[in-house]
Amino acid sequence: MGVNWYYRSITANDCYGENVEIMGNNVSTSQETVTCRAALDRVGVPLGLRSVGHAILQPGCRSRPRRTTFVHVIWTMRGSGQVSLGGTRHTVAAGQVLICPPAAKHCLTVGGKHLWEYRWCTLDGVLSSLLPAALSLPTETFAAGPCPEAMFLELAETLRDPTPEGERQAGVAAYAFLSYLSGLASAGPGGCRARAGQGVAVASGPCRRA
Repeated sequence: MGVNWYYRSITANDCYGENVEIMGNNVSTSQETVTCRAALDRVGVPLGLRSVGHAILQPGCRSRPRRTTFVHVIWTMRGSGQVSLGGTRHTVAAGQVLICPPAAKHCLTVGGKHLWEYRWCTLDGVLSSLLPAALSLPTETFAAGPCPEAMFLELAETLRDPTPEGERQAGVAAYAFLSYLSGLASAGPGGCRARAGQGVAVASGPCRRA
């Protein structure tokens, strides 16, 4: 079985591989590109890269609240949106990241008059809920700089290999991504701090690591 890839209007949204209803104004002009692991219902590695996407939600759009079984990382490219997690609302503006844990009640909303464009990925496996804390990643929205679009495209590309080795390599890429985010979070809004031995190659974004 190959990778699941699709580009569609969010009206018939099964975003992240699960049924998610998007409601509100301008839904028909909202769009999303999603690349999913071939088997969403099972993961064979401790840290799995489950899906990668690029969403453009129009003002007035919102998702029906639900509980997820995976970690959801959101990195805003332009505009801003609100993510409600367990009753707490987080605003994610351009250049900001929010890491949503599994099990928390989860709802996305676009307020105001401007669209919300963001890239995202979802992670699962036994380590997915432990690594963000182990890497000292914030539980609140944090500044990370311009979204590295090339990095998300590379993550999506790793999902195109449905073999066990491909799944392992996707997990390695997912860990590198979380480690990269950890470096940005620890540096704060003032800039990036190189971290010895991290070894993350970034094609674009706020800093470059060899």
